[in-house]
Amino acid sequence: MLLLKGFIKIFILIFLVNSSLYSNDIINQSQILFDSGKFQESINLINSKKIEIIKEQDKWQADNIEGWSYYKLGKLDDAYNIFELIANNNNHRYHTNSIFMLGKIQEEKGKINEACQNYLKIINNYPKSNQLIESEFRLANVFMQLDDINKNELLKSERKNIANALFLAGDTFQNKKQEYQDAEKFLDYIVRNFQDYEKFDDSIMLLGRAKMKLGKLDESLDVFRSLFKNTSYNNHWNEAQAEIVRILVQQKKWAEVKKEALELYSYPHERGKAYAVLSYVNACLGEEEKDEAIKFLEEIIKTNPDDPYIDYYQVRLLELKGSGCCIK
Repeated sequence: MLLLKGFIKIFILIFLVNSSLYSNDIINQSQILFDSGKFQESINLINSKKIEIIKEQDKWQADNIEGWSYYKLGKLDDAYNIFELIANNNNHRYHTNSIFMLGKIQEEKGKINEACQNYLKIINNYPKSNQLIESEFRLANVFMQLDDINKNELLKSERKNIANALFLAGDTFQNKKQEYQDAEKFLDYIVRNFQDYEKFDDSIMLLGRAKMKLGKLDESLDVFRSLFKNTSYNNHWNEAQAEIVRILVQQKKWAEVKKEALELYSYPHERGKAYAVLSYVNACLGEEEKDEAIKFLEEIIKTNPDDPYIDYYQVRLLELKGSGCCIK
């Protein structure tokens, strides 16, 4: 009797091991089909063999492959139903990914409010999720599609998350994608609506530079100048002043260049001071006032003997004294 029980246990163990290996083989085959773009074949395989997929982890993988296959086929309702089942199971391996996919499908179907809520669910509840950054990026996009009433309603409870999402999108479009019109859209919304935001000054700088890239130089000047009106002194002030000088040089508004260059020189930043000196001298030459440029450099050299750029100023002074050229 004991021997029979032993044989039974061994048989069950062998069966389970073989079934487990077969279950894993089904998943591997369905993944290969998916990776090859054979989405319907992948779905058919999973559905025909579901009863034979016994390992929980394999079942989770099968659910995910099936959901993604439907999504790739454009069968959004079927994909949504699969991802919703996964999202309702907090223990499922693909739980957070499925919440994100619910938001993405809702976004594609024009259900913007619902999409916002799913992206926010990840941001609020799963801050370490692999889907966090993409959820913030997508949240910014869907938020901007809301009408003003729904925007304001959402801001009542999610103001900080919305601001972070908009900044991420603006920064991404500006610095990674170089898509400046999109960057301008997100950053402009922050600057107009989030003066209490911790990255408000960063947003001003990014917005000003986006407008520069778009050739909106006068608007860019207004943005950079708004930094001085709307923030306390910070490290961005020197940067903004330098950008103002740079724009005015580009516009050849020499009188304004001189005024703003002197303002830039007043900031405690060595490279900023050097750029200010160079810009002031070029503005003088632009106005064909070489004598003023020489006098300015002589005064800078005399009153700032410890300036790290003093050697450069002296060389520039010698060049001016030996040259009759001016900027045209």
